Amino acid sequence: MKKIQILLATVLFSTLFSCINSDNYDAPNLSGECSDLIVTKTPQDVATVATATAQKYIADDVIEAYITSSDEGGNFYKSISMVSVDGTKGFSMPIDAYNLYTKYEPGRKVYVKMKDRYFANNSQTYSLEIGSLYNATQVGRISGVEYEAIIKRGCTKVDESAIVNQMTISAAKNNANLNKLIEFDAVQFADESLGKKYYDASLNSIGGATNHVLKDAAGSSIIVRVSEFASFMSKSIPSGNGKVRGVLTRYNNDYQFMIRTENDVKLTGSRVVPLFEESFTSNFGLWSKQNVVGAQIWGTTTFGNPAPCALMNGFSGGNQLNEDWLISPAINLSGVSASLVSFETSTRYAGPALTIWVSTNYNGTGAPNTATWTQITNANLPVWTSGGFTPWTASGGINISSFVGSSNFRIAFKYTSTTSAAASWEVDNVKVVGQ
Repeated sequence: MKKIQILLATVLFSTLFSCINSDNYDAPNLSGECSDLIVTKTPQDVATVATATAQKYIADDVIEAYITSSDEGGNFYKSISMVSVDGTKGFSMPIDAYNLYTKYEPGRKVYVKMKDRYFANNSQTYSLEIGSLYNATQVGRISGVEYEAIIKRGCTKVDESAIVNQMTISAAKNNANLNKLIEFDAVQFADESLGKKYYDASLNSIGGATNHVLKDAAGSSIIVRVSEFASFMSKSIPSGNGKVRGVLTRYNNDYQFMIRTENDVKLTGSRVVPLFEESFTSNFGLWSKQNVVGAQIWGTTTFGNPAPCALMNGFSGGNQLNEDWLISPAINLSGVSASLVSFETSTRYAGPALTIWVSTNYNGTGAPNTATWTQITNANLPVWTSGGFTPWTASGGINISSFVGSSNFRIAFKYTSTTSAAASWEVDNVKVVGQ
């Protein structure tokens, strides 16, 4: 009997010792802790009746969704983003707990018990939120002692590739995509982020986070927000070009892209350097300003985007008849196999739309009719309806590969107005990139 007791004690001691000295600090295995519930409603059903004021959900309904976010990297704080199983409706749930990724990892199906939950469309984040009541009218965090009874961990987990949306930046910036998992391709961080850390107090730091800017060749951009509590906050911003994956959020007027861990950033390709880039801060004098009709001409303004931009307005004591061209310096496309041009515009007041033209034989100083011009008709331009200037609108990447080989490529903005209608047009951030 003593031998048996000694043997059991030895085994127990050995087991305890091996546990203490284990190097396995992985998240606990919760593969057996799951349950599949009967679904009675969809997130879309909840969104249909949601308002800006928190409402209490009375019925004993259950919705299902896939997890898109993760707080593993510390960039998400006490919240979970989800998307409906059909991928069309994203929403978020604030929760007063940490390390939620150990139970609700990306791709995990979950079931949300809606009874006695509060839900609303947040007027600042534009997101459908489901949680507990806060301050009488708002959705707040579900307590740390009850959230696991409300958000049930399902037994199904899919690979992220099944729920990620491959999109361009311009296509992603839509409220319909909030809380969805999105991946951008052929993107890179703006020049001002190079040499900086993911969290850098010297660069666009607001509310305990740094707002970096991610750009694509089409000229579109989006904020990438990184918290000072992110585990990768001290890592350097990569300088290359490639893929970035994350969850789309919004705060007031700004769409914000939230990466979850450093692994979401895969910028392993060569950085794209523009062949030509103009923000009208110093090089406006290199552009040819050709006045064909009227007394008004292209100039610059210190208002706008927010740096100076080009401006043309045919109103002067009344609407005036004008035709004015703003023509770029020569751009060399001889060393590339493909090329895109992009720009941003804004307009105010009713009047003829701005038109865009390109040429390879303009001499840089003569009248526009001395050269051959091809009109660009697929640029995305704003349309004014009322009020002040429209929001700045990205043209999108316009393919100009048919002009590759020319060392004298130029882009021109043609403004016209009449005695009955004269709009103001602003132009900024003209860019030509090659591949």
